[in-house]
Amino acid sequence: MSGMRSLDPTLLRLANTQAGVLTTTSLAAAGFRRRDIDLRVRRGEWQWLTPNVVLIQATPPPRVARLTAAGLHYGHCILGGSSALEMCGLPEPLDGRI
Repeated sequence: MSGMRSLDPTLLRLANTQAGVLTTTSLAAAGFRRRDIDLRVRRGEWQWLTPNVVLIQATPPPRVARLTAAGLHYGHCILGGSSALEMCGLPEPLDGRI
């Protein structure tokens, strides 16, 4: 669709540091209206992960994207155990021990 707003390099860099996840606040600051976001979701380009966080890809959200979305949605939160390790980029041990 012509006229469809594209993500600028700054938003793309932010999304890359947040596992492909952006808040509606970040998108609004870049000029996206709620209806622009809803249109992309309806077209299957993006996905709502929470009421104010979207994944800017059509594929199923990886766990790290869901964890990031939760942190962005709820604000200050603390992850522990394997979730904390995963967010730091460390794989979970094969035997399940931490």
